[in-house]
Amino acid sequence: MNSNIQKILVAAILSLTATQALAGIDAIKASNNQIGVQYVSTNVDYTEKVDGLIADTEKGQIPGFGLSISMMKDLFFGNDYFYASFTRLNGDTRYTGSSYVDAVYPTFYVPGQYGTLQRSDSFQATDFTARYGKGIEFNQTFLMTPYVEAGYHEWHRGIGKSPIDTYGSTPITSEKYTNGHFGVGLMGQLSPISNLVLTANALVGRTIGADILVKGAGTSPSTASTGSQGLGNSTIYRFGVSADYAFTEKVHGNIGVDYTSFDYGKSNDFIPSNTNTAIYEPNSESSYTTIKLGVGYAF
Repeated sequence: MNSNIQKILVAAILSLTATQALAGIDAIKASNNQIGVQYVSTNVDYTEKVDGLIADTEKGQIPGFGLSISMMKDLFFGNDYFYASFTRLNGDTRYTGSSYVDAVYPTFYVPGQYGTLQRSDSFQATDFTARYGKGIEFNQTFLMTPYVEAGYHEWHRGIGKSPIDTYGSTPITSEKYTNGHFGVGLMGQLSPISNLVLTANALVGRTIGADILVKGAGTSPSTASTGSQGLGNSTIYRFGVSADYAFTEKVHGNIGVDYTSFDYGKSNDFIPSNTNTAIYEPNSESSYTTIKLGVGYAF
């Protein structure tokens, strides 16, 4: 082989190795400076309770997508960390609740036992998240970043036919749950080998401005339209782990899983439009387990 060609090949191999063999703090900072897109799959577990007993649940595996951007630069305090993300989920959940049964007269109905009613409901959720933190270098391979976070969550719950009551069966178009949140978190990142970054993340905070808005039809208390009803605030927890691998200097692949848990409180009694009957939204518990598989472009 021509000696010049050999030199060119050796130089190319060394150049490729140099751009890919990022390890330690350099690899961590490179993974923190990228734009990404992810395929998302979330296991939804929502439970409403009345007097401590389960009234109904929504469960299902919901697909979606996510967009994110992160940056770690020396702007204010050194290793300043910025992160923002958008996630959209869209699919169906399995609703399990209580049917209504004829008690004494044809026009008088009472709730049945939990599990006697099942149906498929639509589920669409949108989340926005923003963070700011500062990375602290502990050694050549480990970086810890405390941060503050704010976010917004919106869930559209499309309900099918309501249980038959004295007003008959009437479809509900949607229930919209919304809440913001703020919290503090801690992210630990380790680069054990070249091009690989492992991340563990934990956050604790509070939901804010939680409420529900029901848009429906008919005059039934369970389906009439309502104004926005407050659901109180609760503690929110999130734990996650992820791995990021740099295939080249610019192209990254990543995978991760997050677990998020929060509650909605009982609303005050309210009277929907076109009815004189007071109702309320019961206490509920929500937990989301989310798997993300994505690609990123480092900058």
